[in-house]
Amino acid sequence: VKYHYCMVADVKQADKVYGEVNEFTTSDVTINIAYVSSTTSAASFSGMVTGLAQEDYDYIKVGLHYSDSQEKFEQGRGIKVEATDIPEDGALSFELKELKLDTKYYYNTYISAASIVYGDAQEFKVGESLSFDVTVDESSITACTAKINGKISGVSKEEIGGMEWGIQYSSSPT
Repeated sequence: VKYHYCMVADVKQADKVYGEVNEFTTSDVTINIAYVSSTTSAASFSGMVTGLAQEDYDYIKVGLHYSDSQEKFEQGRGIKVEATDIPEDGALSFELKELKLDTKYYYNTYISAASIVYGDAQEFKVGESLSFDVTVDESSITACTAKINGKISGVSKEEIGGMEWGIQYSSSPT
């Protein structure tokens, strides 16, 4: 942002006297952040903030704003997670927890000083990285039995303990 400045003297019995007008430009602050992945109840983000000196963080706050309600999100009434302890290289990371599985969330970054400025809106869906790999061991099939192996990816060990999961089978495809 470009700013202009000059000295001003208010002389008694006369008009104000202005000095030479000069200018300075502040650096642009940018936040680049990307959705990394999600499990059944959490999502990870990482990125960088540039254009801020370490001492600027005393006055300027940087964070992530999100909501599962598009209306609340667009009104700026989502949840705001402030970045803390940003290192000198500007690396950012956010871990959002207690999210709802199979739910679309809207998010953007924000910078807050005297007012809040939001970045471009993005979206992600919780559980998108969840995948299932089920195979039948062909050599184990008999008239009455078959060995079926399954694996779930995209879920943490803590979350899998709270899930009920298994393999469903039937003689009909529906």
